[in-house]
Amino acid sequence: MTAGRAPEAGEWAIGLVGGLSVVRDGRPLPAAAVGSRKARTVLARLAVDAPAAVPADRLVEAAWPAGPPRAPAENLATLVSRLRAALGAAVVVGGPGGYRLGDRVGVDLVEAAALLRAARARLDAGEPGPALAAARRVLALLGDGAVLPDADWAAPARTAAARLLRSARHAA
Repeated sequence: MTAGRAPEAGEWAIGLVGGLSVVRDGRPLPAAAVGSRKARTVLARLAVDAPAAVPADRLVEAAWPAGPPRAPAENLATLVSRLRAALGAAVVVGGPGGYRLGDRVGVDLVEAAALLRAARARLDAGEPGPALAAARRVLALLGDGAVLPDADWAAPARTAAARLLRSARHAA
């Protein structure tokens, strides 16, 4: 990366289990490299709904839980701009439905759901060994399943993590 230039798109992983984590090309980034608390909240909110777009008003509610700033759209655009400057333009994508994570950004809960589908497919195909391996990868990925406990808007992700953990334990 050249000084003064945003990083190019690489392989990104956003972790929600155990608190927000951001990994680029296999290397964890410190929170300060990702951005401010509000910027990290926006990133986490996008990860909770991945791969869907999140409307701007929901992102504003997450970043400013005590009430929106005077110019919410402009303030949100500033946060997104700062995230793009720190992480690269391809990490956060805007569109008519709001903002979403870019196509090269993985999320631990999305990955766990895909692994669990693979485990079930292997079981249905009469292949218990690969099914067990996939289920164990889900268990390792999700750990204790604690997802952003202080964020009310993350409740659906907590529910999804608990469901994935139960299913993976059953499959294992």
